Amino acid sequence: MQFGKYTFDVNMPDAYLYRGPIYPIFWGVHYFVFGEDVAYIATAVTQSVLDASSAIMMYFIVSRLTGNQISSLLCALKYAIFPMFIVHVPITGTETFATFLTLLTINALVY
Repeated sequence: MQFGKYTFDVNMPDAYLYRGPIYPIFWGVHYFVFGEDVAYIATAVTQSVLDASSAIMMYFIVSRLTGNQISSLLCALKYAIFPMFIVHVPITGTETFATFLTLLTINALVY
């Protein structure tokens, strides 16, 4: 917000489209509720819960699409132990939150 614009590059017109305010609001709520000292830890814990919820949603999505319980369990397990998802959970970044929102949208569409 140095220039009064919500972008990462004020010289690039397309840059205004790349960052929505959803994650900053998500992080700001943690900062407001838990304070500066605990905001990072609180965000990491919340993202861990969201990631676990994403694995559960993966189960429900695959179950709804295939009707196969074993495939559903295997997909959820693969999501839960996939190293890239595990690495990004405690990091303050949009990956976990965006994945959760994407799976939530897909889950709503298949139900």
